[in-house]
Amino acid sequence: MNMKDTTLEIIADFAENFEEFSDSKNSFNDHMYKSEINDILNAIRKAGYKCNYYGGVEKLIESYSVKESIKNKYFINLSDGLSQSYSRLQVPILCELIGVKYSGSSPFS
Repeated sequence: MNMKDTTLEIIADFAENFEEFSDSKNSFNDHMYKSEINDILNAIRKAGYKCNYYGGVEKLIESYSVKESIKNKYFINLSDGLSQSYSRLQVPILCELIGVKYSGSSPFS
């Protein structure tokens, strides 16, 4: 696979979307802020790759539910998941169910 022909898709849930973190950068937060994701997105594009923001866990759930066909894409997992205790497994499990290539550990690690 030629990476220049592949679209990279960033999976991330923004800190701003979590009520307990939306007002302050002073509190601890596992999630990245939208501005930080945009910086990464722009750096990847500047390196010459096609790259988009795909969405977070809820977008993956929606894609799985409607059996969205996803081809020629590689997902970069920057999500810590939602707020459940098993949150870090959510993206790898959903990517496995959808059948897409993704970065990061498998759900079985």
